[in-house]
Amino acid sequence: MPMTFTIDPARKVVFTTVSGELTEQDLRDHQEKLLGDPQFDPEYSQLMDATTLKTVRLTSLSTERLLRSRPFKQSARCAVIAESDLAYGISRMVELHCEVHGIPFRGFRKRAEAEAWLFRKPEDTDAG
Repeated sequence: MPMTFTIDPARKVVFTTVSGELTEQDLRDHQEKLLGDPQFDPEYSQLMDATTLKTVRLTSLSTERLLRSRPFKQSARCAVIAESDLAYGISRMVELHCEVHGIPFRGFRKRAEAEAWLFRKPEDTDAG
């Protein structure tokens, strides 16, 4: 199973793990499962761990389609932990798509950096 998740209502975050090969259908299935989970709140943030991701089968077009069906609110932050060059490169591509749509999405190499950005208070500046 390439995508699993847990929801932490206390921290208002969805923790998602991505492994193996990732396709557009995997992401669509993940979106559907989130929407069907009674703990899911579209205002929650998402921390996606892609440290065991091996292959990505996404195009720019599939990324745009997925952003249009994103179950989270537009203001909900998403941080991706991507240690490999492949996963980090894909996260940067998605980051550019998100920027166009005003979605706060960032790729990081280290978990601590991802969490620091994801859990930053609204009154803190968003300079990085």
